[in-house]
Amino acid sequence: MSLMILSKDVDVAKGLKSFAGYSGPIGVLKRMTKPNKTFPEGRLLEFVTVRICSRRMVADLEEWGVVPRKTWVGVVPNWLSGTELEEFYYRGLVDGDGYVMRDANSATVRRIGLTGNASVIRSFRDWCWRTSEATGFLRDAKTYQSVHFNVREGAKVYEALHRSPPRIGLLRKMLTSSPSPAS
Repeated sequence: MSLMILSKDVDVAKGLKSFAGYSGPIGVLKRMTKPNKTFPEGRLLEFVTVRICSRRMVADLEEWGVVPRKTWVGVVPNWLSGTELEEFYYRGLVDGDGYVMRDANSATVRRIGLTGNASVIRSFRDWCWRTSEATGFLRDAKTYQSVHFNVREGAKVYEALHRSPPRIGLLRKMLTSSPSPAS
């Protein structure tokens, strides 16, 4: 099992290492992105990696729908629907394959979004409707879908994702106080 995340989230790699009782090193890897409109020359990103050899951990993760290339091929496990674990599952998806945008100096959520395959996005939208009556805006591309929630719906979805303690997840995607919709 390997985890590769942006180096600014190294605390997640350290937490996984500690949780798994892994004594090996945390690796560092630098990769150049492909050129795009925002970065015409591409940009250099730094990642940290942890590799743990555990068949049991891989089997457990597969049961939860965490598989290689999960963004593009993963499915939300059927047994998860309606359980108290759904919030944590979707919070993890937003941490890994989504975003939370907020005002620079406040806790006002401007947007929340998630990218993935059609099955995952459909499940996430269903959950958002059940928990916060938010529908979001669906973007359907050739190889993926994404859903985006603006101001009012974004604040509701954020609240639904962070109702229950413990407040685990990427610290940079968490707010220090309750979000409020923009006036």
